[in-house]
Amino acid sequence: KELTAQAPKAEYYDKTLASTDCITTTQVADDLGMSAKALNAKLRDNGIIYHQSGQWHLTARFKTWNLHGTRTYSYTKEDGTTGTKQTLVWNQRGKRFILALYNNDFSVREAIAEIKGEM
Repeated sequence: KELTAQAPKAEYYDKTLASTDCITTTQVADDLGMSAKALNAKLRDNGIIYHQSGQWHLTARFKTWNLHGTRTYSYTKEDGTTGTKQTLVWNQRGKRFILALYNNDFSVREAIAEIKGEM
């Protein structure tokens, strides 16, 4: 009976986490009431992301967790030519992980426990 009642929620949750649409760090940070700069600093300080060549990257530990994607955008350089850059974006699974991190003072172990329902 309880499983039947929870089925729509579970289906929604599974579909949301499987979504390939991504959101920016700014959008996630807005939901937490903080700036993207502050969120990136917390994620960096806790070993989740690092900054290299003007771009944020997931650390090796988290690259296989299916948390992110990239977006390529173009811009005009000072000399008038067009350049491209990539930016890190988060899928719904990544957003959920960040929310759990936030709820648990950025403790990865506690965030995972929250996501698994062990807290």
